[in-house]
Amino acid sequence: MKVRMIKTKDDSYLSYKALSRIDYANALSFYHSNFDIEDARQFLKDYLSARNTAYDLSLVNLIDKIPDIWIPLSASWIARLLILQCSLPEIGSSQFVISRIEEAIKKIPSQYIEAEQKPIEVKIKSLSPKKVELLTEIDEIIDDMINGNIYKDGKFSFYGWLKEHEAKVCHIHVLIEKTEQILEEYELVLEGTDEDLLEGYSHLTRKDIQTRIKFYSGIIEDAEKYIHGAKQSRKPRKKKIITCDMKLKYLQWKNEDVSLKITSIHPNKILGAMELYVFDTKYKKLTHFVAQDEKGLDIYRTAITSFNEKESHTYPLGLKKTEMILTELQNGGRVHKKKIIEQLKISPIFCERINENIILLAVY
Repeated sequence: MKVRMIKTKDDSYLSYKALSRIDYANALSFYHSNFDIEDARQFLKDYLSARNTAYDLSLVNLIDKIPDIWIPLSASWIARLLILQCSLPEIGSSQFVISRIEEAIKKIPSQYIEAEQKPIEVKIKSLSPKKVELLTEIDEIIDDMINGNIYKDGKFSFYGWLKEHEAKVCHIHVLIEKTEQILEEYELVLEGTDEDLLEGYSHLTRKDIQTRIKFYSGIIEDAEKYIHGAKQSRKPRKKKIITCDMKLKYLQWKNEDVSLKITSIHPNKILGAMELYVFDTKYKKLTHFVAQDEKGLDIYRTAITSFNEKESHTYPLGLKKTEMILTELQNGGRVHKKKIIEQLKISPIFCERINENIILLAVY
């Protein structure tokens, strides 16, 4: 008697489950058997939306444009397990999902990407008077070389000429670019593979071509030496001092939540702190940051930085105990706070971003 396999899309039995390697393999097999590409596409979009960072949200609209053949199915099933708050046996599952999404987005046909992009205005900069003056003088040197007034004795030093005229490095880069184009043309003439060039330079002997190649090669070599020497002698730039106000310029946070009776501390207390507790009032998640070294936590634009990735975690809070837990965290001591979070379940999705829904609870 054949056993009939009943298909189902109810995966609620996996929620908040700690999966062994066998359970993990069975779960992936379950998704492969019962879900299709459109389900996989939706799982990726749900996962990116749940992470709720500016970068992740920018990828959501691109998921629909990925061709079916390039949808990363395994990454989609893993994303679904992470959404269900499963504890997975594999380390770095979140990074794996994001990397596979980024690879899939590269497969989107270019016309769809171009439709998303705004037209870019290209500004063409003309050469400055100083650059024109330098190139004009170099043209005169080249004329002298062609007429046999210099270089026939091999003593002309373009490096010395640049030092004498105190040429700027930014001007030299333009010179090298133009000289390389001329040198490439003469080398093609010497090879004799381009009939048009051979006809254009038919008035020059092979020795004339070799002399000019040697001359232009010397100009490039001396110019590169001059740039290297200028960089070595340049004074090191003073390190810009970043003030507290500059670090907090882009940071957004929620001052207070009346319904939960909690208030944010001032964000300048985060700088240099060893620990930080924040609460997301929208998704009801508590995040605990632990500094990676004695320098403490730092802020870059809208994100907390310099935290220990292994010791920093996000905890989803139940609706019933949220107010009580937050009150104890805001008013209790450091030891008491650790006892509270030890009893909470760790979420596999961690977010270091601070936004207008985040209450800054406490620091140490």
